Amino acid sequence: MNDWTRIGVVLSVTWALGAALATHYQLAERERSARLLAYEVQSISCASNSDPRQIEAACEANAQRAYQDPKHARERLRPILGNALLPIPFAWLLAGFAVGLVRWVKAGARARS
Repeated sequence: MNDWTRIGVVLSVTWALGAALATHYQLAERERSARLLAYEVQSISCASNSDPRQIEAACEANAQRAYQDPKHARERLRPILGNALLPIPFAWLLAGFAVGLVRWVKAGARARS
């Protein structure tokens, strides 16, 4: 393996890890915001009932359930893998095309001289 290939492998692994972590944290923040909104909506709807003392515990339990309802792991894994792994083959193809193009231009320049 030559030095450029090693650099490409290191960059690919770095991209995969960095993109996976960034996507994970972005999804976690979106889910947290959605759960907080669900909690607030549930709390407001319970507060508007006529007898809040009677159903306060039930409303609080529903709001907590809405806040703590996480997405399934498979639903979270799909965008993480898509953002982390999908660009890598395209980057390798682009790099291969660029290397081939440079070699073709150099070969043409050598043939003329």
